[in-house]
Amino acid sequence: MHRLAVIGTNFVTDWLIDAAREVENVTVAAVLSRDCEHGRAYADAHDIPDVCTTLDALCEDRTIDCVYIASPNALHVPQAVRLLEAGKHVLCEKPLAPDLSRFDEAVRTARKQDRVLMEAMVLAHLPCWKQIRETAAQIGPIRRALFTFCQYSSRYDKFKAGIVENAFNPCLCNGALMDLGVYCLHAAQLTFGTPTDIRAAAYRIPGSIDGAGSIILTYADGIADIQYSKISQGLNASELQGERGSLLIDSLTRPKAWTLVPRTGKRSDGVAVQTAGGDPRTLDVTPPRHPMAYELEEFLAQVDGARTERYLDDTRAVIAVMDAARMQTGIDFTA
Repeated sequence: MHRLAVIGTNFVTDWLIDAAREVENVTVAAVLSRDCEHGRAYADAHDIPDVCTTLDALCEDRTIDCVYIASPNALHVPQAVRLLEAGKHVLCEKPLAPDLSRFDEAVRTARKQDRVLMEAMVLAHLPCWKQIRETAAQIGPIRRALFTFCQYSSRYDKFKAGIVENAFNPCLCNGALMDLGVYCLHAAQLTFGTPTDIRAAAYRIPGSIDGAGSIILTYADGIADIQYSKISQGLNASELQGERGSLLIDSLTRPKAWTLVPRTGKRSDGVAVQTAGGDPRTLDVTPPRHPMAYELEEFLAQVDGARTERYLDDTRAVIAVMDAARMQTGIDFTA
């Protein structure tokens, strides 16, 4: 039985703990919180037996073999490196690292210590996203895609009231790209692979970090339009446009129903052209288990010996795109 500790006491950690109840051979055995009283209350609420108040204490706990990190982005690599050096396997929330140099540092440490390091990118492990290229082939070749994640943040209201929380603190490596755009970029990576060209634009909130942005990714056979925002609410679905039709994607991270729409031949001006034939078809892509159970299960499979580099390869490719986008838009984590 693997004994898992969690770092972070936020809603994402809540979800991971819920997911762990659906995964065999793992128990959430400890939580790290700097405030002992807060940590104890969180542990009691989730039936977690132990509380650590320092990273040193967690590193020294030999009963813990795996750790899930859900702390602010700037702490991911420093905490992961310490834990890996202490012999722990690490599942780290997205983005695993704020840039390539720190990503490579964490990966080198994992390899040196022969420990598993994996990013907790939920959509990379969902059944529907594992099969995305097979699904896209039904309407392909894919020539254009739109991946969008625009979600108004309640923390933005606080920011406008003069209260700067973690989500809008540049020093913590946060912002719309790191928080939401990363999902869109990972969807593009799973669908197309690595882009040949990257063009980015961003709106930077005065005195803060990026609130919204767009990235155009070019590939040998098509393009992807990436849209993300923490200061506006999006209403459009993500979409793959192929030569024979389109795939409408209701959600990148919590999918329920995707729709395959054959090319209708109707233009916006009403003129009919050649059709691809067939009727729209709804695909039930609701995961039968907690969405985060799949990533935790894959992580534990690697801990048990089924090692693979493909997830780290995709994470690295996405971080490279984010590095390029930040350079083009002047997003500075030290401001």
